[in-house]
Amino acid sequence: DEAGNKDFCTTTLLLQDNTGNACQDSSPLTESGSGVASPGQKVKGEGIRTPELYQNTPNPFSGETKIGFWLPESMTATLKIMDVTGKELYRVSGSYSGGNHLITLEAGSIPEVKGVLFYQLETKSGVINKRMVKVN
Repeated sequence: DEAGNKDFCTTTLLLQDNTGNACQDSSPLTESGSGVASPGQKVKGEGIRTPELYQNTPNPFSGETKIGFWLPESMTATLKIMDVTGKELYRVSGSYSGGNHLITLEAGSIPEVKGVLFYQLETKSGVINKRMVKVN
């Protein structure tokens, strides 16, 4: 910062639409408690402190897919795979350290289903849901 403090960090986020137009607002952008970022909003704590669940890759998949997630600290986490009716097809639970984690899901680990599936990360912080597609 201007006072010479070395622990100050600035992150710039440029948002563009599909035609290349960019947002002209130069206000600071920070993460809010609701998960929605807004210009100049104050942040409690040290930034993002809730788990994140990433989109599986590849998607759609046939042989295997990888599902990543990030935890802000050590905690128990459960990853579930469900069909469109909500029936649980696969579950893995464990105690994980803070940081990034990657789970490889073999197509043979879930019953012979194809089409839209849902996956869910459950922690003490709450539940996050995403969607994926299995082909073949």
